[in-house]
Amino acid sequence: MKRTLAALLSLALISSIAPLAARADDAASLLAKHRAFVGWQFGDGSLTSLKATGQTTSKKDGKDEIYRSLTLLRLGPLFRLTRHDPKTDRDQENGYTGNLFWQSEENGFKSPVIGDAQKAQISTQIFFNEGTTGLPGELRGNATVDGVACTIVRVTPTNAFAMDLYEDPTTGEYKRVVIDPDGTNEATLDILAYADALPGKKVVAKYRGHGSRYTTEYTSLQGNLPVAPADLHPPADVASWTFANPKPFNVTITDDRVYFEAVVNGTKGRFILDTGNGVGMSFTGTFAAKAGLKEIEKGTAYGIGGANAVHYAKVDSFVVGGNTLSNVIADYSDFGLDADGIIGYTMLAGVISRLNFSDHTLTIEEPSTDIAQVKGVHTIIDLSSGQPTLPMKLDKTIDVNATLDSGNPLYVIAGQDMVFKYGIRMVRGQLLAGGVGGYEVEECGHIDDLTVGPIDFQTPSTCLSPAFSGRDVLVGFSFMKNFDFVFDYPHSAMVMTPHSQ
Repeated sequence: MKRTLAALLSLALISSIAPLAARADDAASLLAKHRAFVGWQFGDGSLTSLKATGQTTSKKDGKDEIYRSLTLLRLGPLFRLTRHDPKTDRDQENGYTGNLFWQSEENGFKSPVIGDAQKAQISTQIFFNEGTTGLPGELRGNATVDGVACTIVRVTPTNAFAMDLYEDPTTGEYKRVVIDPDGTNEATLDILAYADALPGKKVVAKYRGHGSRYTTEYTSLQGNLPVAPADLHPPADVASWTFANPKPFNVTITDDRVYFEAVVNGTKGRFILDTGNGVGMSFTGTFAAKAGLKEIEKGTAYGIGGANAVHYAKVDSFVVGGNTLSNVIADYSDFGLDADGIIGYTMLAGVISRLNFSDHTLTIEEPSTDIAQVKGVHTIIDLSSGQPTLPMKLDKTIDVNATLDSGNPLYVIAGQDMVFKYGIRMVRGQLLAGGVGGYEVEECGHIDDLTVGPIDFQTPSTCLSPAFSGRDVLVGFSFMKNFDFVFDYPHSAMVMTPHSQ
C-alpha cells in the first residue's frame, strides 16, 4: 500500500511536464498560456520548495475574523499544511510524506487518507503545485466568473479526479477550479489572487470555496528555502491514552443502540457509541454543566435535520473501561437524547477497539495491537470524515461509499440521486427522522440488497434524505448488529466477523 501511495502523486505531477503540441485555439494553447502567466511548471526545477503563511478568515457582522492561521510547507510533491485554531490553541493538519497521505485533527490523532478522499487530495495538490499545465486537456465550453469571460479546460490526471479549469484566455489566469465536476466529490474553488513566490514565479495566494464565507489568503510566500523531509511528517498526539485494562468490559445493547458508561472529569455518565459521530465526542448541555466543562469556542454541527449550534470545551480526563484518555477537545449542545452524549471518533481514533455484539462487550487496546489473525472480513476504511467508510454495492450494480453508523438506529440512508440519477427502484412511504440538526421528512422503502465482499445484506429498509447526495450512503444499526467488529482507526482498517443471532 505504501509503495502505491508513494508513486501516485509523483507520477501524476511528473506526467504534467510532458510537452504539449498546441494550436492557437485549442486546450493545449490555453494551458501553455497559463504556464506563461505563472512562469513555471511542476518539475521544471525553477520552484522546488515553498514556505507560506497566512490565514483563513470568515465574515462575521460584515467584518473579516481570523478563523485559522495557516502554515504551508512544500518540497516537490511533498507537503504539510497546518491550520491553527487561535481559540482552542490546537492544530488540524494534513499532508503527504512520499509514503502516504495523512490527516490529523485537533487532538493530534492521525489516520491515512485513502479512496476518494485521496483522489481529491491528489487533484488538489496538482492544481496548487502547478501540475495542470502539462496534462492533456479538452475544451468544455465557456462561463463567466466574477465578470470575467472564461474558457473551461478539463484535465484528468492519473489516479485522481478530473478538474475543470476556468481560465481567462486573455491573461492565462485561472479564475476557478472544479474538482470532480459532476461527481460525488465535486468541490469548487474561486481563485481570487496570485502572488510571486520568487520573482516571476506565481502561485495561488488567495481563494475561497464557491459560495463559502471562508476565504484563505497566504500573505508570506518564500520559494526555494530549505525544507527538511522530517518537517513534513505528521505531528505528535496532543491527547494521550493511559492503558490499564486490555480486557473486555460490558456494554448495553438494545434493539437500536449501544450504550456504555464512562467518567468525564470525575463525573459518571451513560453514552451512546456512535461511529457516525465524526466530530468525535459530544455531550448534552446538561451533562457538560455537571462535568464542569467550560466553553472555549462556538461552532456548528451538521447532519440529518440540518445544523445545530455547538460549544467546544477541553476535557481533562475521559475514563472508559479503566483506560484514560486525557487532554481532549469535545463539544456540547442542547439536543434531546436518552443518554448524556454520543461518542465516536475521538475515543476510537487512537486505539484498537473491539465491539462485540455477540457478547455485549467493548475492548480498548493499544494501537500497536496486531489484528492480522482476527477471523472475519478484513477491509480498509476511509476515515477522512472521522467516520468509517468503505466501498459497497447497492442492488449489486451501483458502487457506493457506505458509512457505518452505529448511531443510526435502523436503516440505510441515501440521497435522491440514487433514484433519479442511478435508477434504484423502491416502494416509498414517509418517515419523520431525527438527527443532530433536528427533524426532516424522509421517503422510505426497501432496496434489494447491499453487499461488501461475501456479505449480502438483503432487503434493508432504506430512506432518502436531503442530507445525502451522489453515491454516499449511511448504513446503520440493523446491518451492524449482525457482526462483531474490530476497529483499527490508526491504520484505517476494520474486521467484520458475522455471528449467529
